[in-house]
Amino acid sequence: AEKKKESKIQKNEKKENDVLAIEREITERTMKRVKENQVSVQAWHDEQTGVISQIREMQPTVKKLYEEFLTFSDKIIEQYVLQFAKKQIELFNSLMESYSFHKPNAEKMGNRDYLNAANNYQECCYDICDALACFGVEEITSVPGDKFNGHIHEAEKNNGFSNRTAVIQESIRTGFKYHDNVLQKEIVKVK
Repeated sequence: AEKKKESKIQKNEKKENDVLAIEREITERTMKRVKENQVSVQAWHDEQTGVISQIREMQPTVKKLYEEFLTFSDKIIEQYVLQFAKKQIELFNSLMESYSFHKPNAEKMGNRDYLNAANNYQECCYDICDALACFGVEEITSVPGDKFNGHIHEAEKNNGFSNRTAVIQESIRTGFKYHDNVLQKEIVKVK
């Protein structure tokens, strides 16, 4: 009976040892997984910190690109208006030269049809000015007595006048500006 008891105790001890070994193995595996998870979490955290740092470094560049994108359409529109305006001003100048040449001849000849044709040049010039105004292009026109301004005026002849005291006597050719950009100076006679 004692042998059976001893054998039973040994079996119980063996079972307890086996259970303890299994528990130790489970604990070791669990600890290993915890450490692996901690390493993985730390690696992920380090990666995220790196990404955040890169994003912060890129922010000024991205902000600048975004601002440029927002103003891109405005720049395109402005370039279109400037190109359109320059071509229309060329046409305006050609028509005004034709008007200035033909009107005195038509008046001298007394030919009503010829005078009407010459006046049509002037009407086309008015239409061009109206079309340019729709795009924000303004005429630069002066009346006799206005002060000469070298930024927007060009003297027909430079008779040694002083810019500070010069006064406009007559407007010879209309000028044009778009916002603060003078596209064509007004040609004037000064006194």
